[in-house]
Amino acid sequence: PIIIYEPGRQPEMQDKIAQQTDILPTVMGMLHYPKPYFGFGIDLLNTPADSTWAVNYLNGTYQYVKHGHVLQFDGEQTKAVYSLRDSLMQNNLLNSHSQSSIPNSQLEEMVRELKAIIQQYMERMTQNRLQP
Repeated sequence: PIIIYEPGRQPEMQDKIAQQTDILPTVMGMLHYPKPYFGFGIDLLNTPADSTWAVNYLNGTYQYVKHGHVLQFDGEQTKAVYSLRDSLMQNNLLNSHSQSSIPNSQLEEMVRELKAIIQQYMERMTQNRLQP
């Protein structure tokens, strides 16, 4: 959870996926910062809920959270997909045909986006290009 206070703005609850990398773009958006900058996150106050996401890496597995699902990816292939409602990650939806399974188009979109995030991060780190 994150709480952002802006004087004069009506308090509201937003059900969005957020991560620490979203703080910089969100604050820059609040400041209406006009110059280019580089940040891996998104402006949470100006991004629709269905476009918010989070990514992490643990024990050789990337986890990408979007569209109410967690996609687990080993760097080469998708290993599992879970519903966010399945907090214990017991029901892998990857090859499931249940009602809660993820549509193939959405799964393919998530894999493409995650690969792009990994590529962007790795390239910028190895080439020392963390600036605009």
